[in-house]
Amino acid sequence: MIEALSKDEKNLLLYIETCVVDYAGTVEAVRMNEVDFEAAKTLEEKGLCSVRRLKIASIEKRKGSRKPTHHAILSDEGWVCAQRLRKEKAEMRSKRQKITDDEVTQPHSFR
Repeated sequence: MIEALSKDEKNLLLYIETCVVDYAGTVEAVRMNEVDFEAAKTLEEKGLCSVRRLKIASIEKRKGSRKPTHHAILSDEGWVCAQRLRKEKAEMRSKRQKITDDEVTQPHSFR
């Protein structure tokens, strides 16, 4: 499934996953562009997520600096894809950073 996603769809899936984890699924449309909304439709068609507009009353009652306009949920397959994308992204960044055991206080051990 993940191989069939475009770069924009992958990025949006990760943004949605962040919103679900960190903001109870609330999404700010101000952080999305036309390509993102098209990607959201594709992700929904593929069964990875659901993104719905919040009712005006719900938007108006929210306090704080975030101004969410939509609510998203991930399907089980969406969670699997997002987890795989996060792992790939972390591995790619780790290869670029190349932190060695000499750079940490103790060698890494998971025993």
